[in-house]
Amino acid sequence: MDKLQQSKLAEEVSQFVHSDGFRLLKYKVLEYKNANQVRVNANVRGDVNTKAQYYLGLIDGALELLGITERLPGEINKGKLDVDEALHVIENMVENKGR
Repeated sequence: MDKLQQSKLAEEVSQFVHSDGFRLLKYKVLEYKNANQVRVNANVRGDVNTKAQYYLGLIDGALELLGITERLPGEINKGKLDVDEALHVIENMVENKGR
C-alpha cells in the first residue's frame, strides 16, 4: 500500500473515530467498564481478590481497545502500522475460521 493509500485509510479511520457511530460504541464500552468497576468494588469488599483482578483485567482491556482505535490514524500516518500485513492477517483469520 503506497503512502497516498495509507493516508486515505488513516483519514477514513480518523473520520470513524470522530463519528457518532464510534461515540456510541465508546459509550457502550465505557458503560461495560463501569459495570465491571462495580463488580471489582463488590469483590474487593467481599475479599474475593481473584474475581476483582479478573474484572480489572476486563476494564483494562476495554480501555486499551478504545485507545488502540483512537491511535490508529496516527500509527498509519507515521508508518508504525504495516497496513498490508495487518489486512493480510485479518484475511487469513477469516479464511481459517470458516474451516
